[in-house]
Amino acid sequence: MRVTMKIDGLDDIIKNLGRLDVKSEFIDSANQAVAEVKKRALVEVPVDTSMLQKSHILSPATMFRPTAEVYTDKEYAVPVHEGHKAGPTRVKSNPWMQRAVDKSSGKVNKIFEKTGDKVAKLIVK
Repeated sequence: MRVTMKIDGLDDIIKNLGRLDVKSEFIDSANQAVAEVKKRALVEVPVDTSMLQKSHILSPATMFRPTAEVYTDKEYAVPVHEGHKAGPTRVKSNPWMQRAVDKSSGKVNKIFEKTGDKVAKLIVK
């Protein structure tokens, strides 16, 4: 199960940057941002047996793959997140990953604002 948080324009910025020091700053920021989302997801995830909580995987961005992700590969994650039917009963959704993204957005914005300032200083030098 993957919930995507897209920073508008970040992919284009990273792909079009010729300077490795600038690209590195954005890669580091993406990794900080996804770590923040994972931290929040571990708080927001419903805990029954803790297996779902323990299954969150952080896949960091690199210079060759500028995408950072946090996800779980548990088969039952999507039905828990989105809700499902159990016999005649509808089990309500528990969108913990979306809550994690929403509640992390302020910190994520600050991470990228700080990076923007650093990059501006690098470029102006």
